[in-house]
Amino acid sequence: MMLLESRKSDQLLRAASALVLAGIIVELISLVWSHPIAFLLFAIVGGALVLMGLATYLFWLVERRPDERAAGREPDEIRRTG
Repeated sequence: MMLLESRKSDQLLRAASALVLAGIIVELISLVWSHPIAFLLFAIVGGALVLMGLATYLFWLVERRPDERAAGREPDEIRRTG
């Protein structure tokens, strides 16, 4: 069960990075293209893809299980003695 949840979490993170990367590629293409529609492509399409990727990443951060969030923290005994 944990493996399935981990796989879903990995897929969500990959989707977020793919959306951000697609948005950056669209924005780079629109910077090279000299046409009035290029600004709309940059602002609307590229911006929307980047924002969707960021929103997906933030959802991934909130959606993680509490034990996944605590995996990088120190144990309670170390915190009390240190």
